[in-house]
Amino acid sequence: MKIIDSIKISVFALTTMMLMANADAEQTLLTGGGWTLSSDCESMYKCSTIKSSGGGELARIDFPYAPVSARETRGVIEVLYSCGTECSATYFILSNNSISGPYSLVDSIDYEKGTLLSVGKRDFKLYRFLPPTKSAIKVVNVDIPKNTTLPSRVIGSRLVNHVYLVRVKGKNDKIENIRIDQ
Repeated sequence: MKIIDSIKISVFALTTMMLMANADAEQTLLTGGGWTLSSDCESMYKCSTIKSSGGGELARIDFPYAPVSARETRGVIEVLYSCGTECSATYFILSNNSISGPYSLVDSIDYEKGTLLSVGKRDFKLYRFLPPTKSAIKVVNVDIPKNTTLPSRVIGSRLVNHVYLVRVKGKNDKIENIRIDQ
């Protein structure tokens, strides 16, 4: 056995032991008014997020990674997970403790109307998360160069009077303003 192979095996074993040692540890990520978000890994490949109040479990999200962040807006808890470059998943824990999601690459959220704007490879999708719907209620295709993806072409976005306004670098690098009504 070569020394390099021996080092690789040692590093792999050490990493595995560290992951297993931390697998049972509950890590509190965020505490809000009446709820605590924690990540507790049941195994090396499955973590769960728990919304709890007074120690009791109210809602659980199964996702293969620990959450990146969580925040509460208008009684809805938004939990964000990262799964790589141009990849994220957002779940919502609603006021009745039900779960809405996952929604991929969420760009903007209208909590008052219960909708969100998701960025796909070549389109924007409008979803209703409150009450949850499985399919997009509106899809807007964007003409961009073939070797690019839409997330890398978004310059900025905002929500004005329940209208999603997005600036995109379109074909031939021309700046386009896209209006998405609900």
